[in-house]
Amino acid sequence: MTDTHTPGPWTAKPDLVEGFFRIEGCDPVFSDGGGAVFADVYPWRAGAIDGAGEAAANARLIAAAPDLLAALQPLAAMGDASVRKAILATLRPHERDSFIAATDNARDAIAKATGGQS
Repeated sequence: MTDTHTPGPWTAKPDLVEGFFRIEGCDPVFSDGGGAVFADVYPWRAGAIDGAGEAAANARLIAAAPDLLAALQPLAAMGDASVRKAILATLRPHERDSFIAATDNARDAIAKATGGQS
């Protein structure tokens, strides 16, 4: 069985009363398109100068995860052997290392996000 994440888009909504951010994703069960709450992000470092700002930044990064994953998948696909060879042939020598690093990094990030699934 393959695990899948909550469908995007995800949103980070502040709870101004409690001081945390709620991460919501689309839930196909809700016919009105309502969100499914699946994470709360709190300021976590004691003594942090801007704990709320850090929590907001973390919440935005988490909420962007489905979009980031979708953006990386085509880049990672360019790293497949036959495609990579064709693309490398069109690049200048100084561009090749950057391309290889970008496709390898994309593949690594996808593996991290999907638990090693491609």
